Amino acid sequence: MTEKNFREIMENVKPGVFTRIKYKSDASLAAKAKKEGHTVTKIVEKTVRFGVNYYEIEAVKEREAARTEPKKEMKQLYESLIPHTLYKHIEKETLYVQFATIPEGGHTNTEWLIDGQPATIDQVKESGYVINSYWAPKGDAPEVQKIKLENVISIGG
Repeated sequence: MTEKNFREIMENVKPGVFTRIKYKSDASLAAKAKKEGHTVTKIVEKTVRFGVNYYEIEAVKEREAARTEPKKEMKQLYESLIPHTLYKHIEKETLYVQFATIPEGGHTNTEWLIDGQPATIDQVKESGYVINSYWAPKGDAPEVQKIKLENVISIGG
């Protein structure tokens, strides 16, 4: 998705309103699969909320209130273009979309492609193309997520 398209869509999306997003990401490939030129793409469609301030999310407020150690100073990596929604990486100039996730999963639908062809998750796992650590449990879902704007397929609907 282009920045222009994204900005046009966001004009009609109020901050905090539940909205569907569809985006893609490339799975981390094993060395052999990469060398052979294979690709594994994950396409996710789920309900999210744009324009949500991370520090106003209840789970974050609770975690911050319970914090005992001082907060670490972090180097600023992103410039905000649309508050809590669109960011530009300062060094790479890459555009990122940020959205608040839904704790219950946001009615997530996932599709897989192997070399551009539809596949099931079992077929992806059996192919051996994806590194084993990709499938390891990663803990709780983050309260907010950033993805490259170029990976957004659609918003709304």
